[in-house]
Amino acid sequence: MHDLCSHALPGDSQFLAVGVFGTMALLSWLRPLIMYVGDQSEAVHLDEGVLVVLLLLVRPCFTVLTFALATIVAQAFMRRPLKKSAFNFGQVLVSVGAGTNPPTSKPRPPLWRQRPFLSPTRRR
Repeated sequence: MHDLCSHALPGDSQFLAVGVFGTMALLSWLRPLIMYVGDQSEAVHLDEGVLVVLLLLVRPCFTVLTFALATIVAQAFMRRPLKKSAFNFGQVLVSVGAGTNPPTSKPRPPLWRQRPFLSPTRRR
C-alpha cells in the first residue's frame, strides 16, 4: 500500500470528489434502489458507477481507501454480524482493487503512477 500512496497528498478538488462520491457509495449501500417485477423484488446498488467516476477523478489508492471506509461505515450502520461484514469488506476491496488496474493487450504503467484527471497543479 505504501507504493500506492507514496506521492504527495491530493488537492482540494480530489478531496471533494472523494467525499462526494464516497458518500454516494455509502448511501447506495444503505438505501439501495429496489426494483419490482411482478411479485419479486431485487436491490440494485449503484456503487459500480461510483467506482468508475472515482477512478477517472482521483488516484486509485484513494479510490480503494474511499470504498474501504464506505464499506466499514455501511456495515456498521446495517449492524451485520462480524463474519458477514468481514466477508463483504473483503469482497468489495478485492473487486475495487482489481478494477483499478484492468488487464490490457499491451503492458502499461500502473494506474497509480499515471497522473489523475483532477491532479493538483504545481506552482513554480
